[in-house]
Parts: sequence; C-alpha cells; structure tokens
Amino acid sequence: MENKTAPLIKVKRTLQSYSIDVVAGSLATGLFAVKWCGVTMQPAWWFILAIAVWIIYTADHIIDSLSKKETSLIYRHKIHYVFKYRLMALVIVSGISALLLSVIFLDKKTLLAGTVLGFVVFLYLIAVSISGKKAAYFFKEFFIALIYVAGIWLSPLINSQNKMSMPTVALLFVFVLLVLAEGLTVSVYEMDMDKADNQKSFALKYGAAATNNFVVAVLLLAFAISLYFVLKLSDSHKRYFFVITSIMDVMLSGLLVFKKYFKKGNRYRSLGETVFWLPAIIVWL
Repeated sequence: MENKTAPLIKVKRTLQSYSIDVVAGSLATGLFAVKWCGVTMQPAWWFILAIAVWIIYTADHIIDSLSKKETSLIYRHKIHYVFKYRLMALVIVSGISALLLSVIFLDKKTLLAGTVLGFVVFLYLIAVSISGKKAAYFFKEFFIALIYVAGIWLSPLINSQNKMSMPTVALLFVFVLLVLAEGLTVSVYEMDMDKADNQKSFALKYGAAATNNFVVAVLLLAFAISLYFVLKLSDSHKRYFFVITSIMDVMLSGLLVFKKYFKKGNRYRSLGETVFWLPAIIVWL
C-alpha cells in the first residue's frame, strides 16, 4: 500500500535541508523584533534578511559537506556537496542582489551596521573552514546563535527611538540562549552522524551527558529571565513577548524529555526550527 504521506515527508526534508524553515523562523523572529522596537521596516529589509540568513546557512552547509562529500550520512551535507556549484552560484547571485537592495533602499546607519555584521559573518565562515581542517574544536553553535540574533535584531534596534533598556537586553540574551539550546540539542541527536562524517560539534567534544546538562542549565536560565519579566513588567503588552519566549523554552525542553519520539523521522529538526516560527504570533497579540 502506497504511503500517502511520503511526498509530504520528502517536501519537508527538502525544505529543511535547504534551510527554508530557518529562513521562515528568521522572518517570524524579525516580526517579533520589529514589534518590540516599535518600528516599521522597509519591504526591502525583509527580503535582505531572508536572503542573508539563507546565504549564511547554505555557505556553512557547503563548507561542512566538503568533509565526506557525497558519502555523507547527513542528508543536508550530501545534497549541498552534490549541488555545490549550483548552490555557490545561487549564493553569489543572492549576495549581489542583497547588496544592491541594501545600497538602494536602506539608510546609511543600517547599511553600515549590516556591513560590519557581514564582515563578522565572513570571519566566522573562514574560522569554520579552518577549524574543519584542524583537530581544534570551534564553538560554532554559540557563534551561530550570536550571528542569528544580531542579524535579525540589529536593524530594528538601530531604527528604534527607544534606548537599550534592561528588558531589551534581557530579551536579546534570552533569544541567544534559545538558539544556542536548539543548536546544542541537535548536536546530541546527530552525534553518530557527525562522528561518521568527521564533523565537529559540542556534543562530540564534551559528550552527550555534559551537553544535555548544559542545555538544561541554558533553558532554565532563559526561562527564569522570561518569567521574571512576565511578572515584573507593568506594560501588559510587553509581557506577551516574554510569555512567548517562555513557551518557546518549554517546547525546546521537550526535545530533552521525549528523545525517542523526536529521534524518529528527524522530528527533532522539525520542532527545533518551527519553535522559532512562534514569535510571529505577537502580530495578533
């Protein structure tokens, strides 16, 4: 009997492999950031954000794919190697398009900030490439979290008339912790494949038990901060932002509690990425 869900599973796998789910999460988090900062971003900024996130993740996957090439056990690495030249060409075209959109539509301060961040991303990709050829471990999960959050929040913060308040700093910190927790949890789920593909990860460096304990500490800290501001903030609307991060935190905790369930069919990747779609609900609150 034909499996009717097979085409949907294939589509989902493809979208995940090409980081489309990550791009969707970045746009959802972008809505969250824009609403918190009380700004309206130009339509071009949304396209630039989506393109930039896709370029970073695609370039990162291409670099990782060079380790085991087409024999990689990790599907996203395998297809990034098989189609590396097409993807490289698309990365170049997308990068030029994003640059042109930035120069034409973005204001000078946003363009300058984006240029600085772009340079940081370039240094990150070089560091990843170099570390892949050496025995030393590069804490890429942490840097991905920083770059992801900075890339989304930088422009809304620059264009905001509000100063960097304590709740704003706390919200940024919580998001870094959540992205870090997701990345570290995935590294545990993919330990065997990473080892077979000669990839480096936090979990392989420090072990599954230590990584899980660290993730628990990260999630507890993020939840404590979120709960504190839910109770402390006098602005009821602002509280909703921390309510959402609290829910995201609890959902990510499920990856630690129900490992057998989420291991099947790579469900851990589905939940891990779609958690970052949740911030978009702030539009209706």
